[in-house]
Amino acid sequence: MNEHETNETASPEASESQQLARHLAQLSDRLEQQQQSMLEACQDLRDELTVLTARLEQAEAQVAQQEEALRLAEEERAAALVAEPLEEQPPAMAVPVAEVATPVAVQAFPPVSPPAVIVGDSKLEMIIFGERFGNIPYLEPDRKELIRGLLAGDETAMALAGQMLIFRAANAETMPQLLKGLGEAYYEWRPQTSRQDDPMRDALIEELQQACETVGVNHQIELARPGDRFENKRHSAKQRGVEVTDVHGWIVLRENGSVYTKANVSVQ
Repeated sequence: MNEHETNETASPEASESQQLARHLAQLSDRLEQQQQSMLEACQDLRDELTVLTARLEQAEAQVAQQEEALRLAEEERAAALVAEPLEEQPPAMAVPVAEVATPVAVQAFPPVSPPAVIVGDSKLEMIIFGERFGNIPYLEPDRKELIRGLLAGDETAMALAGQMLIFRAANAETMPQLLKGLGEAYYEWRPQTSRQDDPMRDALIEELQQACETVGVNHQIELARPGDRFENKRHSAKQRGVEVTDVHGWIVLRENGSVYTKANVSVQ
């Protein structure tokens, strides 16, 4: 009888262990899918960077050839003018002023400037920003700023672009978890120490929320701003204080308005 009771008692524990094993296997599969999506997105980005680098090298080579050709042409023109024989002046006759030959000016060719590198290549912008966000006209300077930083190897630009690529490849279940990292990457790239407007930030938030709503995720992003009163339920800070001075992320709310993730801030 005791042995039978022991088996009945162990049965729920075994069932719980099986459920835990299944959950762990599911989480492992999701992680592998996210890693694969990230690798594919990064590979596309590396391919685009390779193409842009090749275009730049080709443009620089063409400019060098043009400058060399112009230099040789100018040297030949100057040499031809020096080699022309001078006309003999009549020994005793005064030459009328009107007949005096005017000096020939050698035309100087202006230096050729290298063609501007189009850092906002449309295909690269579509990969990073997506079709809608990548076509907002008033955000073109901001998009080019991010891409210039990306091509220059700026770590904050690379981190933000990487977070955006990962989010675009994410499914509905992982999207809310990525919103916090996106906010922190954005403020690393563009720090906010005042309550100034930021059209790029606002448009990015709208883009993220629309993407979530499309797949049935109703999380919302709420801004933390310098000057706000520190709230332990909404803000996270390493030091003690009562007023937010610098913002390092945004607040993510659940559908019911409760806080899903806090905003990292500095306080005084």
